[in-house]
Amino acid sequence: MNADSLNISLTDPAKSFVEAEVVAGGYDTASDFVASVLLDLQRRKGAAKLAQLIADGLNSGPSIKANDEFWEGVRREIQAPHGGSGTP
Repeated sequence: MNADSLNISLTDPAKSFVEAEVVAGGYDTASDFVASVLLDLQRRKGAAKLAQLIADGLNSGPSIKANDEFWEGVRREIQAPHGGSGTP
């Protein structure tokens, strides 16, 4: 994986915390620890976004049965020209 550098300044207590977490967590470097923390944050935000999208969908109105007939209608609608101009 290609990595760019990012230099940050930490207070002494924050630096000590990171150094302790590197040792306790079995990380090779402080960079590995920080990258792990950031990846975890990205995953949690992604999971929260997905949960919100699911909730939005569940609250968007009455449900419909997505059976074979429904999907055939979707295919017909996608393939049909719109507005009579022949362009989608």
